[in-house]
Amino acid sequence: MSVSIAGILRSLHSKDKSRNIDVETLLAHSISPRAERIELYKNPDKVLAKQTIQRFNKYLKQYRCDYPLAYIVGHREFMSLDFVTKPGVLIPRPETEFVVEAALVALKTVARPVVMDIGTGSGNIAVSIAKHINNPAIKIYASDISARALVIAGQNSRNHKVSKFITFCRGNLFEAFRKHRLEGKVDMIVSNPPYVARSEARLLMPSVRRYEPKQALFAIDSGLSFYKEIIASAPKYLKPGGRVILEMGHNKLRHIQKLVVKSGYFGSIKTIQDYNGIERVIVTKYIGHSI
Repeated sequence: MSVSIAGILRSLHSKDKSRNIDVETLLAHSISPRAERIELYKNPDKVLAKQTIQRFNKYLKQYRCDYPLAYIVGHREFMSLDFVTKPGVLIPRPETEFVVEAALVALKTVARPVVMDIGTGSGNIAVSIAKHINNPAIKIYASDISARALVIAGQNSRNHKVSKFITFCRGNLFEAFRKHRLEGKVDMIVSNPPYVARSEARLLMPSVRRYEPKQALFAIDSGLSFYKEIIASAPKYLKPGGRVILEMGHNKLRHIQKLVVKSGYFGSIKTIQDYNGIERVIVTKYIGHSI
């Protein structure tokens, strides 16, 4: 029995618009790995090959078991750029775009910016900054403890033709940058660090909790351990006036503000809300000496 594109979409249509979009994405991917959803509507009566239907059924089964859509199709859009996304690497989120946007604003007045991206993952922050800043003098050092993440980040930097601006470093936090001798030379530190406390795991979506890398999600000390280390060590690397821009969890703002103030090395503190009105990004400025 022949099955058309329209026939499959009709049979799986639901009241959940988000789910319908995901199903369309899976079907397009089954037809061609880089096909867009719009392609389905250009020829809705097209009869699908048996192999295509088999692929779609496989992907749909994975999706119904909460396997992340981005891992199935192998990519995710971020800052209007397409990023390779594979298992073992955190999937880029729209909320993290606020980190990039804040960084781009702060770097406009820096002639030859030097940036650290701690915990780069797929490279989405570093690559997006390099791609959108329009400054050929920028230098970004992007680190991760995961060798797999760095391979994918490197691939994304090459795909978007910004690899000459980014040096990828493997290691934990600031240890990754040791050989580059960046003490006192950095204009900005950006990071989307792990910030979920183990006690909060049950609050995560099943697709996140089951399949995304735990070392990119969870942190000790109620999810604050990485913030403590970044804020404590940042003054060693920043130039006076340099910024620290961090993504944070919905319940972390008060605690991070206390860490910043207690350090005595930072001046103004600005927060940025995400699309849901949650304080998602904190921006602070290094004043160059203890208060």
